Amino acid sequence: MAKITKRLGIDKRGVSWLVEIDRQVPAIPAISFYVWPVNLPSSRRRDDPIARCYTWVESENVAKVHDFVVLKRNLHNRGIGSLLLNFVAQWMQHEGMVRLYGDLVSEDSDHFDMLEHVYKKHGWSFQIYAPEDPRLLKDPNTLGRVEKKLS
Repeated sequence: MAKITKRLGIDKRGVSWLVEIDRQVPAIPAISFYVWPVNLPSSRRRDDPIARCYTWVESENVAKVHDFVVLKRNLHNRGIGSLLLNFVAQWMQHEGMVRLYGDLVSEDSDHFDMLEHVYKKHGWSFQIYAPEDPRLLKDPNTLGRVEKKLS
């Protein structure tokens, strides 16, 4: 599948954004989403995305979200992450997914409060595992989970 570019939306400051959807060859169940401002020349987009989200289709109707991030700190709190999170959920629902989930990992623990706000605002559950939770034994780097049921 070729890369598809769509309009993502307009952030809180009135800047328009594009999202590129990059579906790997059908044998690899990965779909990546990259965000750039509309006015950035296409020749420069691949080198410097503003935000990204990687997804992995794990079954016929469940996908895992990996590495959902707005990369430029000076662009935080402008609604770009919200635009991307909503777009990814809509796209994956169109792809036949009924559930999305992602792991909360230790490297992001310094901004769990921001992640909790964004995910909950858009209808995702947000759970930090208790210290005695057996899931921590399986992977001590995974500290919790986010999940959204798609309708």
